[in-house]
Amino acid sequence: GLSAVAVNRDTYSDAIHKEIQEFKHRVIITSPDMCLKHDKFRLLLSTTTFAEQIAAFVIDEAHCISQWGDSFCVEYAELGTLRAFVPLKVPFLVVSATLPPAVLADVRKLVHMNADTSYHVNLGTDRLNIAWFVQHMKAAKTDLEAWSSLFLNTTRRRTLSSSHR
Repeated sequence: GLSAVAVNRDTYSDAIHKEIQEFKHRVIITSPDMCLKHDKFRLLLSTTTFAEQIAAFVIDEAHCISQWGDSFCVEYAELGTLRAFVPLKVPFLVVSATLPPAVLADVRKLVHMNADTSYHVNLGTDRLNIAWFVQHMKAAKTDLEAWSSLFLNTTRRRTLSSSHR
């Protein structure tokens, strides 16, 4: 299997740094903050020897690049600068279950992905574990009984389906 390590401000140490430098881990799970603002880790990422070993940058929850980059976590909007650290052959994979066209366009702009040279896969939102329910309520918002039966039924179904796997 692949050896993985989580790198964040709490777990990063000289020992972890050395392990990464010696390529003991094939997968590094980290945050935009570590890649862009942690000097020692950023310098490691930008060394030629290390950068040449990077198979891909994978950014999960990519909608956060657009939604959080302006205020909550500005490092998300700066993820495109990672491209300067690595050879051009290193692919960037950005994934999200919620990338409407406007957000996708913004993410592409922020991570410097050209729409003509990148590949976009939309698997849609139709999933077996997602369903619409319409519940008639006898009274106004205070009719919690209708809501509780909906949640109990949903929880029972989820428990049954996960216990029979």
